[in-house]
Amino acid sequence: MTNSEPEMELSSAQPHPFNGQVEELQRLILASGPEQGDYDRVCQRAASELDKIASKLRDCKLASYLPQLTPASQRTPFAQTDLPMILCKIVEAKPVGTAQQQKLWQQAGRVAANLSADCDLARERLSKYGYAPAVLKLLSTDLPHDVSVPLTASLLNLTNDKLRLLKLTEGVPDSEWLWAIADNVVPQKPTFSLAASDFTPFVPTFTLDMDPDEFPTSLNIVKHSTGVLERFAAADMLAPQLLKDKPSVEPMLDFIEHAGLPSQVENREETDKELGKAKAAAARTLVFLMSETEVPAWLWERVERWFDQDAQKRPDLVSCALLAYGNRARSDAASIATLKSPSLLPRLVHLLNPKSPLIVQHALLGLLRNLSIPEANRKPLGDAGVVEGVVGLEPWTEQRDVVGAVQGAAIGVVKALVRDPANAIRFANTSGPQDLLSLIDRTSDPALSLEATRVFVNAIRSLSQGPIASSPEAKEALEAYTSADALDAVAGLLAAPYPVLMNEGLVALSLASLSQKSATAPAPNASSTQADDGKGAKRVDLEQTAKLRPVDKLVKILDPSPASDNVGPEIKANAGTLVKSVGGKVADTIKGGLKNEAEIIAMDK
Repeated sequence: MTNSEPEMELSSAQPHPFNGQVEELQRLILASGPEQGDYDRVCQRAASELDKIASKLRDCKLASYLPQLTPASQRTPFAQTDLPMILCKIVEAKPVGTAQQQKLWQQAGRVAANLSADCDLARERLSKYGYAPAVLKLLSTDLPHDVSVPLTASLLNLTNDKLRLLKLTEGVPDSEWLWAIADNVVPQKPTFSLAASDFTPFVPTFTLDMDPDEFPTSLNIVKHSTGVLERFAAADMLAPQLLKDKPSVEPMLDFIEHAGLPSQVENREETDKELGKAKAAAARTLVFLMSETEVPAWLWERVERWFDQDAQKRPDLVSCALLAYGNRARSDAASIATLKSPSLLPRLVHLLNPKSPLIVQHALLGLLRNLSIPEANRKPLGDAGVVEGVVGLEPWTEQRDVVGAVQGAAIGVVKALVRDPANAIRFANTSGPQDLLSLIDRTSDPALSLEATRVFVNAIRSLSQGPIASSPEAKEALEAYTSADALDAVAGLLAAPYPVLMNEGLVALSLASLSQKSATAPAPNASSTQADDGKGAKRVDLEQTAKLRPVDKLVKILDPSPASDNVGPEIKANAGTLVKSVGGKVADTIKGGLKNEAEIIAMDK
């Protein structure tokens, strides 16, 4: 890069009021670089100088794209100095990732935007020094929004017509330039709509025999265009027209499914990651689109075939299909309709493989959770082996604690499924209950612990009521949900911050006590008071644990004071039912803790 332009440089015979500012800025920028220890200080001082210059030129009003600037005659003198060259030096500098350098870029963008607005001389000189390609390269990195906006504004002001755009890009394809601008200008939640034809021509299907020289440009274009496409889809500004346009949707599907790197490409690993980001944006766009109520059948059929891909080789395709179906099954009616597809459930069960990538497992469990919510779906899901399949993923082992999202999603599936008695029996015959108890014991996530406990609540309720309650299978399965550790966990719900959970705990404990027809009840940390029931399962002798937390909580529920938690009449009634069901010294202890004589009389009735 050269700095000599005799026809434009000011001579010493041409004193200029702005020379001093520009010279100080030039001294700072040329005297230091990213590799030097004082670079942050230099960036800070240079940004301050640029801020003064920007104030003279006045800021670009990006929101209206119509900058209110001083007349061009007042910007031309700045354009005649070395300022355009200095701005290019700033945006070309090696990124060092500091806030001071980003602030300098921000101020450089402000100055360039104001300098080039309706000023041909500034545009020409910025073009000569390579400003546009340098800014495009910067915008392809992860910049803070307040930094990318002025840089993008400077590009907008450089492109006042098509011929000038082609001249200024100097070999940078105009579509790449325009999509870089769009990617940085279109808001995260657009409030206007564009046609599908505005986007899909820029979503090419990359092939292995593609010209390696053309690939970087095509990749940059598709990165920007898919990013913009995703924003419009997420804001529901694209789906209606795009879903009706099969010729526009199919290229996007082809891109997600078939795009790959040419056989010869530089920085293959890094480039593959960049392509993966673009494909992920296109896949998320597809998921957003397929959340609509009216999706053409051909689209569902094609996406469903992605389930047949090898999950370890193409986790992107499989997880995309799972997410699309998961969004479709968000209502009971849609969930029931989704499961009626005869080929879907066998494919889902096949994916319940512990070797599947985590991204696939998470998406799969999310779909199964939505499918398990309607009562009509629970039996077919259980009959297909979903309960055993979820446990087979081993989601609640200690090694999986680092992926709490997968653990929580798996809990959501079984929590819904065990509301069906047959599924509660299935789950009891696996390692699932014990795995959950171990998770409850070691997790530091209160929400995860509460949701895991609700699995036991739902299982107790489903096995303790109705005709199934008297069956030998139900009685045997119930033992897995009413062990000392299980009831200890359920008792913890009495101290839950949410009344609905407190009530669930009371109901489950009452049902457990009545179904066992013995004085058994929960007690946290009651390992020293456990008695063997003769079958290897531990029981809690409530008469030995009357002073522990659940009893104290029941006293508070039955006789609330102004300083204690006020509870509703339903919770209070269920607490009384629980105390009467266990009887013995527990009831006497609770009565002793009550100060309200009316409550004691009510309990005795």
